[in-house]
Amino acid sequence: MSNSPERLAWVILLGSFVACIATAVLTPLSARWYVRNATATQDLSLQIHRGPLSVVRAGRGRPVSVADDTDDVLEGSKIAAPNGTSGQILIQPADGGGPAPITTIQLYDETELTLASARSPRFRNSPLPHRMSLEMETGRVRINVFGRSERPTVVHVETAHGSVTLHEGSYEVKINSVTEATVRYGEAELTNHAGETLVLGPQERALVGTQTIDGPLPAARNLVENGSFQ
Repeated sequence: MSNSPERLAWVILLGSFVACIATAVLTPLSARWYVRNATATQDLSLQIHRGPLSVVRAGRGRPVSVADDTDDVLEGSKIAAPNGTSGQILIQPADGGGPAPITTIQLYDETELTLASARSPRFRNSPLPHRMSLEMETGRVRINVFGRSERPTVVHVETAHGSVTLHEGSYEVKINSVTEATVRYGEAELTNHAGETLVLGPQERALVGTQTIDGPLPAARNLVENGSFQ
């Protein structure tokens, strides 16, 4: 190579040309990918209805007893409502976007869940939705998902039996020996660990086990087992 300066010159010239083309193509593609996929943490707050509730902030440290409303709730926090207590989590996009939340989560007593993630697109021209991911261990929650014209909202609930994906609407998720999901209005997609999937519409519910999904069932439950008295 040292004895052929012409060859070295051509290698440098071609290498520079390839690097220039790669930069011209990859730079706008990288910028477009970043604008589309960059996210920011949503604003989380906790309202206490009957306290105190137990909070482990960002999943680290010791549980803290919370008796008053607080905005000091971080992504990754674990929240528990002991017996006789209740509260509500309010979620707003990172840019504020007005006083109305995009999701509310009502916690009833004997409920434990983790706010695994709560993310919104950082830039307004991103087509991606607001996304929340919850890991629910036990108890009962009512989740209201509010859609907005400029961007939809999707909530993903993970339990020991499978997952529940919620779109705009109102839902209840309860865990006993199985996961019970009820749709007041909206649409929910249920998936168990065996890969079975079921979509629920308004006024429907289902029981999700690790291997089976029982549903769709009517949302209303018959509280009298022997209603005909036979």
